[in-house]
Amino acid sequence: MSSPFRNERDAALERAARLEEENARLRSRLEEARSPRGPRRKRAIVVAAGALAAAGVAFAAREIRPAIEARLEARRWARAREMVRMDWTDEDAGTHNALHGAWSGNRGTYAVGDRGTILFRDQTGGWSRQPSGTSADLYAVDAGLTYDVVDGVAAFAVGEHGTILRHDGATREWLAEESGTTETLRAVAVVGWYAIVAGDHGTLLRRDVGGWTPIATHTTADLRALYAPDDYGSPGHTLYAVGTGGTILFLDNHFSGVVSQQRSGTDADLDAIGGYGDTIVAGGAAGTLVMGSRDPTVPWAPLDLDTKADVVSITSARETFERCTVDGSAAGGTSQTREDAECRFLSWTPTVIATSRAGEIAALDPRRGWIRHPPQSGSFTAVSALYGDDTPKDELLLIGEDGRIRRAVPHP
Repeated sequence: MSSPFRNERDAALERAARLEEENARLRSRLEEARSPRGPRRKRAIVVAAGALAAAGVAFAAREIRPAIEARLEARRWARAREMVRMDWTDEDAGTHNALHGAWSGNRGTYAVGDRGTILFRDQTGGWSRQPSGTSADLYAVDAGLTYDVVDGVAAFAVGEHGTILRHDGATREWLAEESGTTETLRAVAVVGWYAIVAGDHGTLLRRDVGGWTPIATHTTADLRALYAPDDYGSPGHTLYAVGTGGTILFLDNHFSGVVSQQRSGTDADLDAIGGYGDTIVAGGAAGTLVMGSRDPTVPWAPLDLDTKADVVSITSARETFERCTVDGSAAGGTSQTREDAECRFLSWTPTVIATSRAGEIAALDPRRGWIRHPPQSGSFTAVSALYGDDTPKDELLLIGEDGRIRRAVPHP
């Protein structure tokens, strides 16, 4: 699908290139006209004047080229007027406690909330409540590979009073772990075989084998969200933390624990961070959004979602998919392989999904800017993508106050 902004930029650059070529041709004609005398001199003067005029236009084109590209780049990130079609349904959570965080993977989906609420959704779509052993409010959940648990996969839930729970794969129970702090913990990320937890007053903890150790952050800001870009194969794993007062921390290698603070360009409280590929987006109070990169030397820049509601959650979802056919039929049968199929891309990827407390949802397309989902009524706290290997697009899960859960399925 072509973009009008990209087409406009390409047309402007092509015009500048044509002017430069015309300038070169006129200069050549000027050189040829310099040698003749007599009646042809007047023609040479006219040619020279034309060449000088063309040179001036070409020079102007070269000078305004950066301005043209800058304007088109800004317009590329402008609010798109497209709408993603999704079918929304309410799911029964079996609780009226507020839900604050969710995580989804191949084994199922977790949602956590007030009074120690932990919900689990299996692949059939049913929700069940799991005993947490705590009455503390839980704010975040994440899962991934760690060194010292059954099958290498562990899930962690964190909350107030320094609460950290780990799901034991052998007993299928949630076990309390000693965090060494009483601060409220608001975010957890499992990456590179380690778990990282963030919380109030600059609290940052790393889980080594069997225990949690603090990481010095040199800030008293409340840290509210974590994001680890996919950078497997690098010497370390980068990690970002965001919090109150526009705080953005960069952990260049969480094995060594070296933390640096980055300039966000805002003093608004940041409550969410996420991304996909090289793009990282952080959001927070009054619709604040800033965009950065996996490259820490790239400065953060403001990003407009055209909302004044608090941005409470940022995640990513797959919206690009391929349709593969063999002899005009869908590929995937036992006698058909992807190598035998003819595949083509059907849509571009709105990679980053941002959600406001007011139920506004938008996907960030790298070419077209923000593409909006239908707004949902209510007060919401987080969005998560329900990853599925057999679906071309991810379903979205929206959670919020009073145990409300809404699921979005891409419209056929």
